[in-house]
Amino acid sequence: CEWATLGRAKPLSVTAIGSCGVAHSQGIETEDTITLTVQWLNKDGTTGHSVHTSSWCAPKSDVHSQQRFFYMGTKGEINVDQAHR
Repeated sequence: CEWATLGRAKPLSVTAIGSCGVAHSQGIETEDTITLTVQWLNKDGTTGHSVHTSSWCAPKSDVHSQQRFFYMGTKGEINVDQAHR
């Protein structure tokens, strides 16, 4: 996401956590879902944070994969549903 900030922010810390279960039940040694939390330092000295989640397992849906992006800032928000474009 640093590319999305266009040089206006840099990551201060990144924390990752993963969940296992579905893959392991199929004999695959990997995480089902991985989530990152990132704390950002903005150019003006304020901080922000972001949450990024990726998962290869999901319940049945109307699309092959859910692809969503949500941004909430001080001047508005952006909500993108890439799967239903």
